[in-house]
Amino acid sequence: MSDYDGLLLLSSCDGGAAVWKQSRSLGAKQKPPRPPAWPIVGNIFDLGTIPHRTLYKLRFKYGPVVWLRIGWTNTLVIQSAKAAEELFKNHDATFCDRKVPVIFTSHHYCEGSFSLGRYGPNWIFRRRLVTVELMTKKRINETTSLRRKCVDNMIKYIEEDVTAARTRGESGELAVAHYVFVMAFNLIGNLMISQDLLNSQSKEGAEFFDALNKVSELGAKPNMVDFFPFLQVGSQRMKRNMELELGRTLNIVEGFVREG
Repeated sequence: MSDYDGLLLLSSCDGGAAVWKQSRSLGAKQKPPRPPAWPIVGNIFDLGTIPHRTLYKLRFKYGPVVWLRIGWTNTLVIQSAKAAEELFKNHDATFCDRKVPVIFTSHHYCEGSFSLGRYGPNWIFRRRLVTVELMTKKRINETTSLRRKCVDNMIKYIEEDVTAARTRGESGELAVAHYVFVMAFNLIGNLMISQDLLNSQSKEGAEFFDALNKVSELGAKPNMVDFFPFLQVGSQRMKRNMELELGRTLNIVEGFVREG
């Protein structure tokens, strides 16, 4: 198989891997089995309201490798451990590129993202950096004390804020997700610049948490322009909102880096 670009991993019902790939060109003789597609929309309506279950059912009719057309995007679905192993073991370089959702082109975010970055020298350098500096067994063992410290601080923040809230006559109920976020971000700060970046009461922490939540919500919303490129006008509102919220997060991060 050749001329693929883009990669998105999904989970299938039997624990195998499902891989969605975009292709610029693929000869008809090379295409795997596929269900009939409608003009323009392709198989987009065949996915139903629970796409991962629909994909799983297609396996029994067409096999573990299925070819679909989602809008104007050609899609390859892998639904068995054996097929996934073959793909990643023997075709890793071919399939390691990314299909970037339009919304994540805001502020050129995709160009600096490890998960969304296009395959090339810069992406290879970032992967090597993460592999060598962060994910080796030696490095993970060396940071055990940092991880423990961040978790201990999270528990301390929760206890302090619950006590303060009850002192004020409040119920003491807290949004645990906020504290987990602060802990995770401080862990990154300790790994990168050897210091905590937030605490549970910091103004920057609340702003960053809010902005990042909105970025996540916008990024998770289906955007038809990813499947129908001619609908660019309809996606402008989502793109503007992402520009705003992602800009907030980048400004806050930039402040942390300068202070560090």
